[in-house]
Amino acid sequence: MLSFVIRNRLALINLGLWVLVGVLTYYGLKYLLPFVVPLIFGTLIAVLFEPVVKLFVRIKFPRWLASVTALFLFFGGGATVLLLLTAKLVIELKDFAVKIPQLSAGLMARGEDLLHQGVALYGQLSPSMSDQVRTQMDKAGKTLGEIGAGMADSTVKAITNVPSMVTIFLLALIISFFLLKDFPIWQQRLLRLLHPTVREKGDVVLDDLGKATFGYLRAQAILIGITFVQVLVGLLVLHVPYAFSLSVLAAFLDILPLLGTGSLFVPWGIYMLATGNTKL
Repeated sequence: MLSFVIRNRLALINLGLWVLVGVLTYYGLKYLLPFVVPLIFGTLIAVLFEPVVKLFVRIKFPRWLASVTALFLFFGGGATVLLLLTAKLVIELKDFAVKIPQLSAGLMARGEDLLHQGVALYGQLSPSMSDQVRTQMDKAGKTLGEIGAGMADSTVKAITNVPSMVTIFLLALIISFFLLKDFPIWQQRLLRLLHPTVREKGDVVLDDLGKATFGYLRAQAILIGITFVQVLVGLLVLHVPYAFSLSVLAAFLDILPLLGTGSLFVPWGIYMLATGNTKL
């Protein structure tokens, strides 16, 4: 055993170091992540908003005022709208969670009727088989109801965790302001550590990255907004309950590649047909 350790001491030392790094990383993420998250988000916000701040600086804004203006215009109005949307969403989701067992029971009853109608073409079901089918359908209905209610409750709980998210957001916003206010200084200090060639390329890459990322996020926000308005108007015209929550869900599902809003409307359409609501 001793000879094996001596022969492979370097490999064992490397293995021990990797294990130590893994353990430190795990506990670091577990205990330090809540403190690091605002710094990460604050830095990301600063990098993304630097092109906007530069635009305000070009029109003779002081740098600190340009930073405040850029952050306030985007997050001030956004926070107000988000607060109102969240309140509306919570109200509708709570009401919907109460009605999920009733909806699943209606679906199971409709499925049982369809099954009996199909079997009637070949003969009547025996009483024992009919009871067994009804029992299985009831179990399936209860299971679907529990799954749906659990999903709705989880969503409501996630939304009610908004206060802690708001705290992280505010800390990130403060960090991003101080980074934006002296962004050129921080950038110069960072680039000073690099080779001049790498420094020049890095400056170009950071500038292009900020513009490209901001443009991409702006484009996605526009597309989400268009989808939300389209779906909301359509559902309101059709007098569909929970139109707001369904419109929010459809807007964010629109981000999914290939699936998009079809991942909401196709199952919903099948459910409407199954429950006999062919008009909707």
